[in-house]
Amino acid sequence: MKIMKFGGTSVGNPDRMRSIIPLITGEEKVITVLSALSGTTNSLVEISDLMYAGKAEEASQKNEALRSKYFQVVEDLYATDHYKKEGHELVNSHFDYIGNIILNAFTKLQEKAIVAQGELISTTLFHNLLRERNISSVFYQH
Repeated sequence: MKIMKFGGTSVGNPDRMRSIIPLITGEEKVITVLSALSGTTNSLVEISDLMYAGKAEEASQKNEALRSKYFQVVEDLYATDHYKKEGHELVNSHFDYIGNIILNAFTKLQEKAIVAQGELISTTLFHNLLRERNISSVFYQH
């Protein structure tokens, strides 16, 4: 069994995400670990920094801009309406979660939760891409 880790540049856009598929499919089982899409972690850290600075409105605007970026990723990543719909629902759930943190009390724990959303989104989007292509995979989130 292999463990393969792909950084943000490797999953920076839908074409790069698709290019990972031949690397992880084959006879040998592979555990695949993905970073957030390129630029996402920086944006999520900026949202946290804005919250620390008491700039909730700017944090909300940044959150919505990132949501829009991911909506486009979903449109470009999937071929079928079914997976596009699932992708949009996924994106909405994560950015709604961040939005709720922005509206409520912000702590160091919430900062970590915000920054983690990038990896959670990219991993789920990729798992769904494999599902769309009928490639067997198991999604594990801990």
